[in-house]
Amino acid sequence: MTGHPDNGQREVIDAPIDVRVVVAAPPGSGKTWTAAERLCRLAEQGSDDDGGLLALSFSRAAALSLSAHLFRAGVGAKVEVRTIDSWAARFADNAGRLETERFGYENSIARAVELLANVPDPIEYRHIVVDEAQDIYGARATLVEALLCGGERRGWTVLGDAAQAIYEFDADDTAHLLRRV
Repeated sequence: MTGHPDNGQREVIDAPIDVRVVVAAPPGSGKTWTAAERLCRLAEQGSDDDGGLLALSFSRAAALSLSAHLFRAGVGAKVEVRTIDSWAARFADNAGRLETERFGYENSIARAVELLANVPDPIEYRHIVVDEAQDIYGARATLVEALLCGGERRGWTVLGDAAQAIYEFDADDTAHLLRRV
């Protein structure tokens, strides 16, 4: 999607950085575009001292789409865009607790969850955007939930659609992360 946001998208894009927003919308409604525009707005409004912006997605394709949008808008360097797996591996590795090549992504997810549970708010993100929330389950959902729940001043935006879930769960089950946050 390109162009002008509708009223609902404009509300999400323009929400203050510390607001916590859940967007459940149907296929083709522009959730990823809205997420990218929200990040652009937050990056343009903030200073380098404000703390970071993080965008997480289940898939590489969505992460690449977000990154491309942000770089075209000139704010790509101000936003960390990652898949959940790559963020967890980097976080665990930076904590000196894991050799990703040796243990793999599943172990890095578990380690990151453990580290987040044992260290009060070790992350300095001011806002986290999670795209494709309907596909996050199990340990990855636990990790994302820990990231979103940490930090009193941290805002977040979670976008998804249970009808688009790639796993064969009941629609109510696939929306577990959307319900939790």
